[in-house]
Amino acid sequence: GQRVYHGTIVGMPSRIPAAGAVPEIASDDSTILVVGDSVTFGYGLAYNDTFVAAWQRRLKLEGRPEKVISFGSFGNNIIDNVSGILTLVDRFEELGVSIAAVVYQFNFNDLLPVTREDLHKMNEARGLLDRLQSGSWFASLRHKFLNHSVFLRVASVKAASLFANSDAKCEDLGLAAMREYSYAFVAKGMQEAGERAWAAFDRNLRTLANKKHFPFAIMISPMSEMIHPSLEEHQLARPPRMDCATIDPAQRLKEIARGLGLPVCDPTEYLRENFRRFQEERNTTALYHENDGNRP
Repeated sequence: GQRVYHGTIVGMPSRIPAAGAVPEIASDDSTILVVGDSVTFGYGLAYNDTFVAAWQRRLKLEGRPEKVISFGSFGNNIIDNVSGILTLVDRFEELGVSIAAVVYQFNFNDLLPVTREDLHKMNEARGLLDRLQSGSWFASLRHKFLNHSVFLRVASVKAASLFANSDAKCEDLGLAAMREYSYAFVAKGMQEAGERAWAAFDRNLRTLANKKHFPFAIMISPMSEMIHPSLEEHQLARPPRMDCATIDPAQRLKEIARGLGLPVCDPTEYLRENFRRFQEERNTTALYHENDGNRP
């Protein structure tokens, strides 16, 4: 229900703070480019509440000159983000703008072996009956309209939960066990596909790490299940089966980054500690959106 304003910076789509408020970039600026998915975009948040805006405020308080420029798109994965980062770096360098750092916001669904455009084409190519059965049409409808009503939002989740199968074996569920997180967590029954996805992720990350003329860092966006796995704070109809995971993807990411000499910012413990304090004070607050255990 938040107003969102779209603009372009150096010809690339970006969310802007207000109508017409496109950040001015000058050749003597020092910029930090943040590239990611809907978390970077600030799904469900006012611009001022996004982590990018908070980071910019902190830099100003410290008297730092860097401008934080955000490029987040819904559904982006590692393939989309590598392409986007390389394009952005080229365009900023063509303008003579200094790049202080590039930060890649990593989400645990980024290991999908296809691009966002591929997913869109695959969905459009499916028959109407198949799309109706998959529920993707309803998810789109819910996010556009139903989520504005608390009653309809909760009712839709409770109805969907009737069809959830929480007792089935992970191997029998396949991709349905952890959905888009199945590759990052190398879900049981999908070990081969998961390891291939991690190998491709390693290659893509290496492509960025080899661009030595700018500092590159990774920021992890933890899922709600990693912050408070025992608390049903959100109302997911079909939460991912965390018992189907065979690896800790955050540790795997850190191992890869360590081998490439890349710093990693992992706010999981920070968020977990904040949530614990809310619990102690008996003022539990929603850290993630309803129906959504992925976007803080």
